[in-house]
Amino acid sequence: MRRVLTILAGLIMLLSLSLSLAWAKEPARPELSLSEAVKRAFAIQGLQATEEALRTAKVQYAVGMITKAKLKEAEAAVLEAKYAISALACQHAVLKASFYQLTNRSLIVF
Repeated sequence: MRRVLTILAGLIMLLSLSLSLAWAKEPARPELSLSEAVKRAFAIQGLQATEEALRTAKVQYAVGMITKAKLKEAEAAVLEAKYAISALACQHAVLKASFYQLTNRSLIVF
């Protein structure tokens, strides 16, 4: 029960701060819908969590608490999270290009 409450509290915090967290290091993208912004924020938070888990796994491996296989699993999780963010960005670009094509607008703005 406590874990569920912790997860819910994290989700509420993420939703309230999603835009500022998602693009703290990137320029503003007003063309993203709220659902895309939330997906991206979740993906970025997932990446941050997997990177922290990898850091922990490296320390545990160094002191002999886990095997090399577990360390490689943590490294794979980070790569999967990075792939998820890249996939979201590509999906957004394809959908945006399709929209521009359907509305006879130019993709290139001069």
